[in-house]
Amino acid sequence: MVYSLLEFKEFASWGSPEWFYRYSFTHVKVLIDKNMEIQKLVNDKGRIPEIHVNKFVKGSLDGYINFVYRSLKGMRDNDLLAARLEAAYSIPLFFDVIFAIHNGRLRPYYKYLAWELENFPLTKLSIDAKQIVESIRKILDTADLRTQQDLLIMMELVLRKEGHGEVFDEWGDDLIWMKTFKLD
Repeated sequence: MVYSLLEFKEFASWGSPEWFYRYSFTHVKVLIDKNMEIQKLVNDKGRIPEIHVNKFVKGSLDGYINFVYRSLKGMRDNDLLAARLEAAYSIPLFFDVIFAIHNGRLRPYYKYLAWELENFPLTKLSIDAKQIVESIRKILDTADLRTQQDLLIMMELVLRKEGHGEVFDEWGDDLIWMKTFKLD
């Protein structure tokens, strides 16, 4: 596709219908850019705009916690299908949060997830790329209770340091239940 400069500025702007293309601009180096304006636009498109990061993290974090909660309730009620589906839905939100707290990075397309984690580590987390991938596999396979709880606890520690403790606080006693629930 060929765009005018104005059209390119508008394409994949934050909140637009094409916003999901933004990851495509991550790591792109413009070969010819006589006024250095294009590379700046590309760089900006490859990240969450700074003024939106906080709101994005809060919304995604609350969504993540909500789907972990729903997954655990499915386990409590012996509804493994519901538990697995809710757990699966929590994963994109988990990735949205953990990437966004690293300078507004965008969740990569899953094809590039392992590469992104290996080559651009998420240094604020207490687990490495292989542990992240293995945890996600366990959750996708079985909605593994302990793995979901471990990730939730890690997220709470990291996100409180990042200034998002109020999202956890709003969950009150339900947060305590999520972290301590055990299967009979």
